[in-house]
Amino acid sequence: MFSHDAFAMGPAPGTCNNEYDGSYVSAIITAGNQTFYPLQNNVTFKMNIGQSYNLTTIIHVPNQSSQGNSLPGSLWYSSNEIGYDQNYCSPTVNPSTNYTISMNVGFPNDYNPNQSQVISVYWAPHGYSYTVDWVVPPTSPPSAPQNLQASAASSSQINLSWSAPSNNGGSPVIGYMIERSTDDGSTWNTIVSNTGSTSTTFSDTGLVHSTTYTYQVSAINSAGMSVPSNTASATTLNTVPSVPTGLTATAKLLKINLSWTAPSDNGGTPITGYMIERSTDNGSTWSTLVENTGSTGTTYSDTNVLPLTIYTYRVSAINDIGTGNPSNTASASIASTPTLP
Repeated sequence: MFSHDAFAMGPAPGTCNNEYDGSYVSAIITAGNQTFYPLQNNVTFKMNIGQSYNLTTIIHVPNQSSQGNSLPGSLWYSSNEIGYDQNYCSPTVNPSTNYTISMNVGFPNDYNPNQSQVISVYWAPHGYSYTVDWVVPPTSPPSAPQNLQASAASSSQINLSWSAPSNNGGSPVIGYMIERSTDDGSTWNTIVSNTGSTSTTFSDTGLVHSTTYTYQVSAINSAGMSVPSNTASATTLNTVPSVPTGLTATAKLLKINLSWTAPSDNGGTPITGYMIERSTDNGSTWSTLVENTGSTGTTYSDTNVLPLTIYTYRVSAINDIGTGNPSNTASASIASTPTLP
């Protein structure tokens, strides 16, 4: 806490042009929602460092200057408090009028604690006093981040954005905690304990396709963590199916029969068919045998084969999103003399 006094220090020095020695008509201090009248009582009030108060003073110009005339002249006042004009001659004033001084006063940024904690304000020829206790505001956790939004970027990524808290609690925000839920907010898992950044965006990656995720964000400062933001949900996009498994190839008469197992994951949308590829160089190069079977069936017979040629096959599943990765490979060959059934 710093105690700052303001008080008058005697008559004007007589250095202004045709100087008038005025008297105070009023002095009003507005500090937040409080109002003080230092001419009427010994005023003391507190201010947080970083805030400011307004002081408005009205000085009445007498009908004669200190030089004994009624010509236009000036008033003199002095202050050593940052924010006030110091050793100042006012603009031109006329006799029998009021002169108003009004300005906001804040804690001096260059205040040196090794110097006197008393700041004196001098106005001549008459003055008043008041005391300002400048205090370091208490620090508390920030208010909640605002306007959290979530949007799916892909089948495995959701992007988040939000607005910083409207109140940082008196200490800068140093990061955010991000939580995620897969049961609509019944339970939460912390995915980032502290982003260590003031950035208000985040990309959550490595997610499962076609899944709804719910998020909330909390702000962090030196005093602690805020309550969470609003929640926001997004559903990852569908993707292509996973690979078919268990592909086998069996030679039978003048054909090769294929059989496989459907993918364990259809990508979030039904499988509509399979692409079948064939190779005659043990998988070095591939040609499309069937672009899309148009069926969910998991068997196929290749009748366009020649004896004594090794054919290698692979199968890929298709859904509305596209074609997935190929299965394992399987090979078979027709003998020179086909075996009867």
